[in-house]
Amino acid sequence: MPNPSVTTNRLHFEDLEPRRFEELGYQLLHRLYKWERLDHTGVCGNDGGIDMYGITKDGVHCYCQVKRYQKLSQSDIKTIYSAIVNNNKDGIEPNSKFILICACDLSKQVLDVAYDEGSKHGFKSVEIISRTKLESLLYNGHRTLLRTFFGIGSKKQESNAAKIRRQARAKKYVINKLMRKDLGKIPYETIAANPDIKFLTDKLMLLSAQSSLAADRYGEDTTHGFAFPIDFKDEGLELSLPLLRKVIFNSKSDTWRFNTEKFPIIGEDEYVLECQEIVILPYYNIVEIEEDGDQYYNYPILHCQTDELMDAFSKITAKHHHLGIVFDEDRELLSSEIALIHAHIKTNGKYLKNG
Repeated sequence: MPNPSVTTNRLHFEDLEPRRFEELGYQLLHRLYKWERLDHTGVCGNDGGIDMYGITKDGVHCYCQVKRYQKLSQSDIKTIYSAIVNNNKDGIEPNSKFILICACDLSKQVLDVAYDEGSKHGFKSVEIISRTKLESLLYNGHRTLLRTFFGIGSKKQESNAAKIRRQARAKKYVINKLMRKDLGKIPYETIAANPDIKFLTDKLMLLSAQSSLAADRYGEDTTHGFAFPIDFKDEGLELSLPLLRKVIFNSKSDTWRFNTEKFPIIGEDEYVLECQEIVILPYYNIVEIEEDGDQYYNYPILHCQTDELMDAFSKITAKHHHLGIVFDEDRELLSSEIALIHAHIKTNGKYLKNG
């Protein structure tokens, strides 16, 4: 494979939602091989321990797993293989290949385990597409995927000055439409303790561009959803979505991860914490606000510029309301927060194994 002929920037795979990273993996595999069939099984929930299953033109059965994790350990690799074996009781096909696409680079020890476990479980070959190789593939020969998933090369890069002006204009517009005009009469301490009282409403309807432009904006093929305002942040609206996000906490290593599986495999030292999904909706992604609602809803309708609603959010975190802890992939848990989680597990542990 040729080396890049131009300077390339490191891709931030962590900025993609797990589902979107899976879609990237599917699109890449579709281009790398000639297929008789390639199925994205992960979107259906009961996926047999894999995200994709395909049969190449030359008859190779491919079992594909996609992980957006920032780190994969030897134990994680073994868990991935166990999930495939446990969910395919009749065994894997004789002429089979295992493909792992991951958002991190792997150590030699982890790679050795990946190849050894694959052989042990009956795979004729194993292909690992880790971060560096994934970036190389995208920059060399698959640049259309860079445009689709990262916006690279899709248009002239916007200057920092233009970005600042665009964000400032959008923020001013949103605040004018959604913020109460009588905040000066409310004590600062009250606002600080309850930032949601800044809003004129306690509920919003969010529409993707696909929904906004559809004949039936709330039809089955559109993406829209309720949201509950929390605060006006510098970078955008902080919103709570009516969605539960499961966090898997390892009580031995004091680490955690967002669950991306419908039926997650929970380790011996792992517990499931159900949290509320919290997002940041950048002001510049809001192109229009119907402040009085429409014929269906009597609260503000926010039209977003992205085709898919989840793509409008710049950040997604999860808050455990009982513990008051926010799980954010960009920060480490405090020791006091870890202590709270351990106390919660000690009291409710038997109820937290399956969420």
